Amino acid sequence: MKRSKIGKLVVGCTLLLASVFMFSACSKSDDDTTTPTDGTVKVQYRVIGSAGVKISVVVFGENGDFTSDTSDKTGTTWTSKEVTVEKAYAMVTANASGPANNSTLKCQILQGGKVVKDGNVNTGPNLSASVSLF
Repeated sequence: MKRSKIGKLVVGCTLLLASVFMFSACSKSDDDTTTPTDGTVKVQYRVIGSAGVKISVVVFGENGDFTSDTSDKTGTTWTSKEVTVEKAYAMVTANASGPANNSTLKCQILQGGKVVKDGNVNTGPNLSASVSLF
């Protein structure tokens, strides 16, 4: 019962974080009438934890269309299948727990197997990381 409540809390916090990123990106104004980020692109999302990190939830997607993966994940790296997204709106966020204060977690966005955006590294036993193409 306690584990279920914690899982719901983690998913809720992650979805809230994803919503904040989405709305903050929409509030930016741009005087340039050309939009070089128009169109779609195929990307993969990757979450990387240090040794012993357990990734608990990953939320990824674009433009308000997000997918949440709360399934049991083995290993310290999670990678999505390749998906087609709007270039300007791809994002991924993840929560995890680590065995020590020096545990790390970071998120990446890949195109054609190459990292196009690398998120900041989060450190500690309770980990949350995200990255976007906003």
